[in-house]
Amino acid sequence: MEKLKIVRPYLDSSVSISKTYYDYQGENTDQENAIIYYEDTYIQNSGVDYASQNTFDVVSILDGVVLSVEENDVLGTTVEIRHSNDLISVYQSLSEVSVKKDDQVIQGQIIAKSGLSNINKDLGNHLHFELYYKGKIVNPEEYYNKSLDEL
Repeated sequence: MEKLKIVRPYLDSSVSISKTYYDYQGENTDQENAIIYYEDTYIQNSGVDYASQNTFDVVSILDGVVLSVEENDVLGTTVEIRHSNDLISVYQSLSEVSVKKDDQVIQGQIIAKSGLSNINKDLGNHLHFELYYKGKIVNPEEYYNKSLDEL
């Protein structure tokens, strides 16, 4: 049986990284690019922000179950999905969410469209994506194209 590999949370090739994950061991310039300034506070980016000129489809990175769908004044609409192997993906700044709590989703299924958030207004249309592995936040860019047994 072929092992599913973790896919990016979007399909559109025009999407690019607009703000990187804050890595404590990273280079200074990378760290500077991963800082969010919101209401007079500097915040380390806990995920990766993907942006495009146009609204784009947001897809589940693996099969899983929707843990929650929440509206948040600061972060925008958020969907959280639990996958096997202690992996949880979090999608923020969404619009047009098409899943609800307890839904089963399959890898590549469209769960929402990109949207806006108040915390990152300057990014415009984007997706803020976070990945948690065994309860710890990790840099999603280091997990794409890996199967769960490679983690």
